[in-house]
Amino acid sequence: MCSAARRCRANFGMRSICCKTRSRNGLASVSRNADAVGQCPHLNDSLFCTKQKTITTKNIQENKKESLMVHEIKLDVNHLATRVRIKPGFFSLKDEVDIPQGVNAVVWEKGQNCGEVGPGRHTMTTFKDRLFLNSDKEQVLYAVNSGVFPITYFGKFLTKECVSVDCAVTVEYTVENRYLFLGNLFGARDVYSKADFNVDTQNIVLAAIRDSIVTYGVKELVNADFQQYFTTTLDTAVSGALVRYGIAFRGARIETLSWEGMDEQNASRSKIWMVKEGQAIRKEEWEAEVQGRLDEISHQEKVNDLEMLAKQTAADRQDGELTLASRKMEQQKTLRKIIQAQEFDKITTQAEMDQFLFEQEKAGLLRENERKEIIKNMTQQNVEADKRRDFLLEQLDLQMERQLETEKNEYIFRSRMTAMEQEEALARKAASLENEKWLRYIQEEKAKRIETHAALIDELEIQRAITEVELEKENRQLRLDRIAAERGALERDVQLTHEKMIEEQRLELQKRQKEQDIEIQTKAWRDDVERQTAINNMQIAKMEAINELNRKQDLFAYELWERKARLQAELERLAKQDAYKFELDRLRIIQTYNRDTILAVLTPEQTQAWSMVNAPAAQNTQTADATAALVKALLERLEDQTKTAKENDDRLERIMGQVLQSMTAVSNQAPAAQPVIVTGTGQPIYGGAAPQAPAEPKRIVICPQCRSEVQENAKFCMNCGKEL
Repeated sequence: MCSAARRCRANFGMRSICCKTRSRNGLASVSRNADAVGQCPHLNDSLFCTKQKTITTKNIQENKKESLMVHEIKLDVNHLATRVRIKPGFFSLKDEVDIPQGVNAVVWEKGQNCGEVGPGRHTMTTFKDRLFLNSDKEQVLYAVNSGVFPITYFGKFLTKECVSVDCAVTVEYTVENRYLFLGNLFGARDVYSKADFNVDTQNIVLAAIRDSIVTYGVKELVNADFQQYFTTTLDTAVSGALVRYGIAFRGARIETLSWEGMDEQNASRSKIWMVKEGQAIRKEEWEAEVQGRLDEISHQEKVNDLEMLAKQTAADRQDGELTLASRKMEQQKTLRKIIQAQEFDKITTQAEMDQFLFEQEKAGLLRENERKEIIKNMTQQNVEADKRRDFLLEQLDLQMERQLETEKNEYIFRSRMTAMEQEEALARKAASLENEKWLRYIQEEKAKRIETHAALIDELEIQRAITEVELEKENRQLRLDRIAAERGALERDVQLTHEKMIEEQRLELQKRQKEQDIEIQTKAWRDDVERQTAINNMQIAKMEAINELNRKQDLFAYELWERKARLQAELERLAKQDAYKFELDRLRIIQTYNRDTILAVLTPEQTQAWSMVNAPAAQNTQTADATAALVKALLERLEDQTKTAKENDDRLERIMGQVLQSMTAVSNQAPAAQPVIVTGTGQPIYGGAAPQAPAEPKRIVICPQCRSEVQENAKFCMNCGKEL
């Protein structure tokens, strides 16, 4: 036993028959046990068994012909798919590929589907013709089950009557879309079995079965003819959930269906039905008895009502006459009160008016014309009030006449209606004897019906059963039509959804391509902007360096000029001191002469100078030594300043040379780094950011006292306080 067989036996706990290699006629062949297919470690690991067969001519013993390698793809019955990484150059071989029934070979390259090949014996050429391969590297071969595979689900579910049933449902599937199956379910696995599929989709399918069973009752689920409705409902629920995995629904059937207390429930239903039927019969008998008693009571009440009606009619006539007389008397009293009240108001108003006029005449407050005007107005008001009273009285008379006419008509109508009711009551009373005869006849008929009711129960049950069967057939046909319509609508929705998804993917791809193009353009534009910004920053830095050099050069020139001016003044002073020294030396020589000789040859000015020099002789000697030392120090200082100025000139020359070299290098690189745009002036303009104008040179102000830098518009030095 080889090492591979030992590993297989240790891993799988079963006897393995491995591939043995033997040499015969210089050719390698592979022998395997036909009963142990799938037990080889190579088959368990990759399920892609490669065996070497010898294809010979009619004479089997001749081994001179060339042999071909047949690559046989095997898939275990409990597996749905497996993956094998193909070595480079596999599709370049001149071999054959054998794919059994129920298996499809799917080839992927770099995560993209290149196509699939169905079952059969294929040469490598025909095998490759069905694929879209870009290269001969990084291909992966998938063996996918293309047949129908069943999965059985167990569980407790509620029916339409809220009955908990133990149900076992077998659902049949097939892999319809291999691309979605490999991408969404298979993933990065090497082997995908039915158990893996059950684990991945069990919750979805159980929920669909639960939703399908709850829409039907126990009788419908038990009926074998009703299975197609359940299958259609389950198909609608499962297909919508598994379509994104590439799995198609092929069928379903209920294997077992049971629940607790089924016999007790049926017996209880029978008892309840019998009790209800007995209650209905007793209710009909009781209603018949009650109806007879009610008829007798109603007959006696009608007789009593007729007697009371006659008495009440006579009383109503008397009441009507009394009411009419009392209303007439009340109306006359009311009119009399109204007229008396109006006359009283009129008299009261006239007396008050006369009293008012008397008081006004007595006081002498009104003129004659005003008094006449007031009397005239009051007279007009009284006339108008009289007219209004007359109009109101006429209206009252008309209303009273109409009311009396209405009362009269109502009284006549009531009298006629009362007479008619009395006549009808007398007629009903006369026909009461005939009604009693009919009542006895009805009671006899009811008794006969009660006797025949028991005989009609069986016939009614038969008719009810026939009606239920017909209704069930009609409902079943309606459900079939509804399910077919829903299935057609679902198929249309799936088709529209698929087309919409394809259109959305196409639009998404176009959108991504546009975004990538925009991103590339934006990146190129940003690179150009950054490059141009860097060039502009370099130019700005160059201009700032030049300005800084110019400023330093101006400052150095100013300092050099100032130092030269100081040295020039110092030299002039030293020259004057040299003249004084020469004069002093001459005077010292003259000192060797006697006083009279010196005074004789000197001019008056020289005589005065000689007297000043010889004020004391020791003081003149010290002054001459100090002057000589000062002249020597000034000369040394002048030499140092001249040497420093020369070194500064050399350093400035070097800096200017470096700046010019950098400017030349930048100007040479600018045309290669950015596009050149030729304008109407003929001057080249480099693309990218707009060129900036050179910065203006900054003015520098130096304090003449402390030599520190101050602001341009400052009036005083911030260091020493000197006014500028």
